[in-house]
Amino acid sequence: MARILVVDDDDRVLKSVERVLTSAGHEVHTEARGSLSLDMATSQPFDVALVDYKLQEMDGLEVLQRLREIQPRCVRMLMTGELVLPLVVTAVNVGKVSRVIEKPFDANTLVETVREALSNHNRLTSMLQSQRPEGSAQERRHLTEVLNGSGLRLAIQPIVRTSTNTVFGYEMLLRSAHPTLDGPAPVLAAAERHGMLRELGSVVVARSAEWLMKLPDTTRIFLNLHPHELIDATALSTRMEVLQFWSDRVVLEITERSEVGANFSWSGALERVKEMGFQIAVDDLGSGYAALSMLAELQPHFMKVDMSIVRNVNNDDHKRRLVDLLCSFAEATGSEVVAEGVETKEEAAALSEAGVDLMQGYLYGEPQLTLGA
Repeated sequence: MARILVVDDDDRVLKSVERVLTSAGHEVHTEARGSLSLDMATSQPFDVALVDYKLQEMDGLEVLQRLREIQPRCVRMLMTGELVLPLVVTAVNVGKVSRVIEKPFDANTLVETVREALSNHNRLTSMLQSQRPEGSAQERRHLTEVLNGSGLRLAIQPIVRTSTNTVFGYEMLLRSAHPTLDGPAPVLAAAERHGMLRELGSVVVARSAEWLMKLPDTTRIFLNLHPHELIDATALSTRMEVLQFWSDRVVLEITERSEVGANFSWSGALERVKEMGFQIAVDDLGSGYAALSMLAELQPHFMKVDMSIVRNVNNDDHKRRLVDLLCSFAEATGSEVVAEGVETKEEAAALSEAGVDLMQGYLYGEPQLTLGA
């Protein structure tokens, strides 16, 4: 028996899939909204997730990507009535999805597809466990190569002041040219597994200093902090000394999904870096589960609205009201709102009307590895 999460905003599909999989002996949990399914996934484990591609507030690929971060061992399956080849190839290649099921499907096909996916997943897991000592040592060597070489770089994406349409600052985005650890997610995951987050943090700080020497003095940089860096206040403040000369230009981002409140020592670490002159931003607002408590505890200088809320905000009253609420809160507390993932002029217009102070996204510029590229 497997624990299965089914997400679809069509109640008839939910009931049908639940009935079929329950009859096959599985424990099935259903949800119509992507955000609520992610809430569910933070509190209970699932072996399989079946998610429809077309959901109202966020598409199925985004839900599965978030689920991959929350429960990496869960088998992720996408249901879609539009089996478009580029969609399938992209979904599978980037690791968001392990299987794609075309609607409509009959009961036997659904049960057999789930059974086969679980069987393959269990066989792969068993094989990886038997190879873990050698693979782990090799991965550590790769990570050491990344950290000691020149292939680990920071791309910059502009953050624009809404009222003037001028560049206010840049977010620093990790990039890797290593042939194996070839992106931010593999590098970060390897650093977590091998207890080398401090070493990775030191490299990121050094690369940030290089950017600060190149960028105009009037611009700021937004730099992500890994939640584990908040455990040791002394180690964090020591590492950040490299950037203290520019501390008034550095904003440290804490993701809402990091659940920093569960760590008893996080407040001490943030107080230390605030005393050094650094500012704080809460990242991914709207994607996580403890937004209001984090805002109250952190008292951030910036509040970054997640792209899942920004997407199509001009046509979604619920999203628009949430942005209105965040802008009112920011105004009352002296912080500023940054909208992430802005891609269309219509989204930008709706966000501007709501009172968003700063915007970031492809509408204003893609991440670049060189200034002025």
